Amino acid sequence: MTYRSLPSGSSASAGGSALERLLARVTGALVWGGLMLMGLVFALSLLFWLVLMVLVSLAASLFTGRAPTVAVLWRRYRDMTRQRWPS
Repeated sequence: MTYRSLPSGSSASAGGSALERLLARVTGALVWGGLMLMGLVFALSLLFWLVLMVLVSLAASLFTGRAPTVAVLWRRYRDMTRQRWPS
């Protein structure tokens, strides 16, 4: 079974009209813009939940009397970075 190869991008765009090339560029820009927008929404949602969980941790520490999880994690991180690592 034989297959035809796809035309290269440069020859396909060179054969198209100016309107087709413009529409291809606009469509490409819209696709990339949509991908960037989805990434931005994802990053903002992660930031939102991170801030929310920090606030919940701080509020819970007021009622339980225990150290906030954020403070415990920060203390462990600081201790870990201060210890000597074997070289």
